[in-house]
Amino acid sequence: MKNIFIYICISLLVSIGVVSLSNSEIPLGTTVTQITGSDKLSDLDTLINTVTSQLNIGKIEVSTTTNHKITTMNGLTSASNLATIGTITSGTWNGTTITVANGGTGSTTLGQYRVLLGGGSSLSTVQGLGDSGQSLVSTGAGSAPTWQTVSFDTTANYNLSGNWYFAGNASTTNATSTNFAVTGATHFAGVDYRWPSSQIASGTVLTTNNSGNLSWDYESWFIASSTVTEAASSSISIANLPNTRLFHVFFFTPGLSSAGRGSMYFNSDLTVGNYSSASVDNGATAVNQGNATQYIRTSNQATTSGMIYDFDIYNVASFRKVVHFEGANVGTGGSHIPYLSTGAGSWSDASNRIVRITMTTESAVTFDVGTTVIIYAKRP
Repeated sequence: MKNIFIYICISLLVSIGVVSLSNSEIPLGTTVTQITGSDKLSDLDTLINTVTSQLNIGKIEVSTTTNHKITTMNGLTSASNLATIGTITSGTWNGTTITVANGGTGSTTLGQYRVLLGGGSSLSTVQGLGDSGQSLVSTGAGSAPTWQTVSFDTTANYNLSGNWYFAGNASTTNATSTNFAVTGATHFAGVDYRWPSSQIASGTVLTTNNSGNLSWDYESWFIASSTVTEAASSSISIANLPNTRLFHVFFFTPGLSSAGRGSMYFNSDLTVGNYSSASVDNGATAVNQGNATQYIRTSNQATTSGMIYDFDIYNVASFRKVVHFEGANVGTGGSHIPYLSTGAGSWSDASNRIVRITMTTESAVTFDVGTTVIIYAKRP
């Protein structure tokens, strides 16, 4: 009778799914304590409580919003409301490849260091990895970029708005012209230089004021102009002379067409009375040529041989122009003993500076080919 009652209770528990008599899969998703034939009826209350507690832990309640205890659902084939859960913050994707249309690459493997290229509904990679130092360069619309060695186009024009620094040597070879539009300072060898905005007269040089401010100025002495005749001429003029206080004139002629003397006049003033000169010829008698002679005459001794003279001229517009000269006429005859001469002269103009110097000789006499005039100027 006792055994029959136990059997009836066990059958009832099994029939309602409370207990299981085997190790078969439990449809409610949890494992419960099994009842065996050796269990006593007196232990039934304790056993039932244990099984009920186990069922509560793993139970699935009927709910439309939350079943938070579920960790594995191997049989799930559809979950239409999965999109409503928001951002997935953990876990590992082990599903099929995500296509490009869904934000993936459409590939299960990607080559190491490869660059991806978009292609509408598909993705590809740039061909190869290129060589060291190459850059990815566009090949135009509709084609993929490629790895290329980038070179500097030496024939193009560049408008550089930034600062360029050259740590090594920089040189310009066979440049036809170079244009530097510098508005600020130019840095050379640790010094900042500021350039003048324009040029001035010929013969000037670039100087600094010891603070990097550059300006155009005259050298102590510089060649203002020079000429060497290629044909016999009775006068040689040099014009457009700079505005300087001092001139030094070197004059040489290899000879004259007939006996003559050298003379000098300024600008275009041919009025003999505006000039005077005196000289000491060959260390002897002083000759005062006065106003009746030919301009500023170098010597009273006529010659057909060569002559060589140096002239120093004081050139201030508001003063009479004063000239000092010395030189020699090459002697005539077999001995060719030089005829020394030293002297001074003046031009009466006290309102204009000298801008033109002319060397001349008597009428119908010409200087030979190769006559040389060099005019040096001293800065103002």
